[in-house]
Amino acid sequence: MLAIKNYLFVVICVVLLTATSCGSDDSDTPESSATVTFDGKVYQKPTDNEIAYIEFSVDDETSFSIGGDVVNGLDTVNFTVRVPNLNVATYTRSSNGGDAAVSVTPSNESTFSTSIFGQDTDMTDYEIQIIEVTNKTVSGTFSATVQSFGDESIKEVSGEFVAIDFASFFGF
Repeated sequence: MLAIKNYLFVVICVVLLTATSCGSDDSDTPESSATVTFDGKVYQKPTDNEIAYIEFSVDDETSFSIGGDVVNGLDTVNFTVRVPNLNVATYTRSSNGGDAAVSVTPSNESTFSTSIFGQDTDMTDYEIQIIEVTNKTVSGTFSATVQSFGDESIKEVSGEFVAIDFASFFGF
């Protein structure tokens, strides 16, 4: 009987240690957030949803996209910030051309972007700063003059993304 009690005690200790160690793995990943100011209106990532993500895409080259939906009341804006690599760096139109980009799509409107194709006049500009890259997250800021795909109207956009979890795209 004493052997069974000892065995149960060891099993309970192992289960408790395992449960405790699993809970601490997530505590070192900060809460992600995103804020975008578009055309003078501030949009934020809803706290009840993990909207922001990081995406690894392969076209002809490797590029990374950080984006998601942010809200202001009932209004939603989808934003995407694309950079050629995930290093702490500053990307600008003058130094990176089309290798980086900022795009914004408000609800029920056309997309505004720094990647304009087929327009007579390109009035766009951008600055993207990747401020921090850890083994789990990426954070940064951006500001841009974006142009509508539908016409030549331009708008200002700026924003910040904090602790965007790599796992939100990779599915870990």
